[in-house]
Amino acid sequence: MSKAGVLQLTRALALALAPDVRVNSVSPGLVSGRWFRQRFGDDATVALESSAAENTPLRAIAGPDHVAQAVMAFVENDLVTGQDVVVDGGRLVQYS
Repeated sequence: MSKAGVLQLTRALALALAPDVRVNSVSPGLVSGRWFRQRFGDDATVALESSAAENTPLRAIAGPDHVAQAVMAFVENDLVTGQDVVVDGGRLVQYS
């Protein structure tokens, strides 16, 4: 529900603030990072990341750099507003 709220807020703000401000969102899936590793340890992290990667079309999970690339794509393109990019290795397309 919260992600749906963010998507609708992105669209509403894009309409309300155009043409002066562009509003977009990035929706990451599982992101490999230190928080999970610190809490659950190396073995659990490797197991989760391997399992998640096997279940995505691109056979990989996102890292912080992948999320940053999506943000930068929005920054660099001045004709995009009200959009969302999902950074999840293609996992979302499996649910469609």
